[in-house]
Amino acid sequence: MTLFQVKSGQATLGYDPTQPRHFMPTEWKIYNAGKASGTIIGGNLSTFGLLRGTPYAPQVNDYVLFLEEAEEDDYHDFDRNLAAILQAYPNPKAVLIGRFPKECQMTPEILTYILDKHSLLKTIPVMYDLDFAHTQPLFTITIGAQASIDTDTLSIHIEE
Repeated sequence: MTLFQVKSGQATLGYDPTQPRHFMPTEWKIYNAGKASGTIIGGNLSTFGLLRGTPYAPQVNDYVLFLEEAEEDDYHDFDRNLAAILQAYPNPKAVLIGRFPKECQMTPEILTYILDKHSLLKTIPVMYDLDFAHTQPLFTITIGAQASIDTDTLSIHIEE
């Protein structure tokens, strides 16, 4: 995959669609096992956090948090933002975390260290390295839809 190319003295960012693309296999991981269902809320953690305290913040009872970070945020930002979101939304039925871009410098050890700080996350289903976020491949999350999570089958079912 060509990430940068120069043609006729002009730089073009992006990939060259004429070149073959090679996708690496992905593997969803489990921090804490279980099954849960609820209304999907969340998104980019930094952006979602801006809704706290506003009339636009989701007001739901049974919810599943879908969280992810962008390239410009590192693992320190994730650590701080996760703590804030779990205070604003203290009773999630499950927490699902998208794959971190390489720029975040997140490692499995750092993520485990961060998640271990929150005893709640040891009592509900938590999966990470999922195929949503600012990475490829990705699937689209429908905020406000109902989701069922089963870590035994590594499945997420989003209902219409």
